[in-house]
Amino acid sequence: MTFATDFADVLKQTVTVKTRSGRGTDGAATYSTSATTYAARVVNAHRQIRDLQGNVVMSQFDVWIASTGTIAPDSKVTLPDGTSPPLLVVSAYPDENGAHFHHKLTFGW
Repeated sequence: MTFATDFADVLKQTVTVKTRSGRGTDGAATYSTSATTYAARVVNAHRQIRDLQGNVVMSQFDVWIASTGTIAPDSKVTLPDGTSPPLLVVSAYPDENGAHFHHKLTFGW
């Protein structure tokens, strides 16, 4: 078995991702009406991390997904339980050939 096959075997949940399309008149983010669904693994991960602004915050979840696409830090991600917690960090991990690619998304409250 390859790493990609083994990795896919643990992705038993799904998440949806909507890209930010702009800001409303009140300044709140607005999101695309279409969403992309990804196979995922949601893991509790309580630890201190630095968010995108460099602040030290507590993380709550890591979500691993197989994706060759781009997931922007200002995307809205809906977890399997229907919640959309704040996305703190987006990390991308290609293999040495670029053939296998996955993201680790870190969330907090």
